[in-house]
Amino acid sequence: MHVIRVDEFGGIGMKAVSFSGSLQQMLVRVIVLAGLVLAIDSSAALAQTSPTSGTPTVAPIPDVVPPSSGSGIVLTSCTGCSLPPSTNYGPGILGYGKYGEPGGCASCGDAGCGEGCGENGCIPGRQPCDTCEGQNRLSRIFCSLHNALVCPDPCYEPQWINAANASLFTPAVRPGTYTQLQWDSGVNLTQPDRGEFFWAAIGKKGPAKPETSVAYNQLSFYAEAGTNRFSVFVNTPYINLRGDVNGGAGNIGDLTVGTKTMIFDSELLQTTFMLATSIPTGNPFDGTGTGHVSLTPSLLWALKIYPETYWQSQEGYVMPFGGTQGYQSGVFIFNNSLNHVLCRPLKDAELIGTIESSGYTFTSGGFTDPATGMRVSGNNSTYFSMGPGLRLIFSDKLDVGFGVEFALTTEHFAQTLYRTQFRWRFR
Repeated sequence: MHVIRVDEFGGIGMKAVSFSGSLQQMLVRVIVLAGLVLAIDSSAALAQTSPTSGTPTVAPIPDVVPPSSGSGIVLTSCTGCSLPPSTNYGPGILGYGKYGEPGGCASCGDAGCGEGCGENGCIPGRQPCDTCEGQNRLSRIFCSLHNALVCPDPCYEPQWINAANASLFTPAVRPGTYTQLQWDSGVNLTQPDRGEFFWAAIGKKGPAKPETSVAYNQLSFYAEAGTNRFSVFVNTPYINLRGDVNGGAGNIGDLTVGTKTMIFDSELLQTTFMLATSIPTGNPFDGTGTGHVSLTPSLLWALKIYPETYWQSQEGYVMPFGGTQGYQSGVFIFNNSLNHVLCRPLKDAELIGTIESSGYTFTSGGFTDPATGMRVSGNNSTYFSMGPGLRLIFSDKLDVGFGVEFALTTEHFAQTLYRTQFRWRFR
């Protein structure tokens, strides 16, 4: 067999010996080899000993970033990069004091970072960025948006926020998976065929006679499925209406299908692109359908104003296709809602109050004058309504809301619109 030997020069070699060799000689060689290994380990340890004090040096501890003026938080830095103070995204864009003070986690690139948030205050793959700190209210608002866009908080976890999606007249910003039952009751709707937004053109695709006033009830079943980044939805309405001149009707209305895609997501601001397509499944002759396809791209957002207050909004444009010439119209939509958590009466429960407004601006088209039955141009006219609402959150899965809007313009759709919603979230 082969054993290891140590020659007179300290070298390590191989020598063949027989089983008949001295057992004592073999043990001596093993002991000498073990001593050599220990000597090598000791030399390596001594190499890390200070030549003056003889005290071994330990692995360097990450440097500490000196706190900025007024900050009470000290963050450790990563090896090989400069760590700026991170952004604390709570209280909001106006907040209670300065927005953007140090706090939470920060990012400093790949060097020395761990596997995620909280590992030396770093996020792998994120480059260092300088946060902005304003000196007055206007500059703080600017810095809040700057920090949210340029230096997003690496600790932020996307989630459904009740106060950010509490509006009754503006679509929810966060995509998700939920079903919704909605009941609308509209009183004294005038000029129903304006722009062919609610009715098809009277005397053509729409009802036969000029109409003075319409009251209607609409029950809608809305289903949305997806992740917190992307979803698809479908809305199926049933409409029951009664006109002063044309009488009553009831039927399935126009079907709406669409998608939601979140394009920006932070604790301060969530922004979503929504694309909705209206399919003419209703009957235009009795007033339960418009008789044409329309495409509505919209931008939705929720902006955190204070810790318990959000501004929720929709800006969109309705583009009709195949409507009646001279009547169909593109329509700008601008809906806004200020949502605030009023109280939390029970565990997991929230009562959220809203102040909401809805606006429609018609860019072309026309409507039927109820007095003469003649077409009247409807260019550059705006409908605007406003009102309060309440939404009771039973848990993160179930909520119910009620709101009302009153027309503030002489020309309007429903003079008073009541809305009730029931939502059941699955994820």
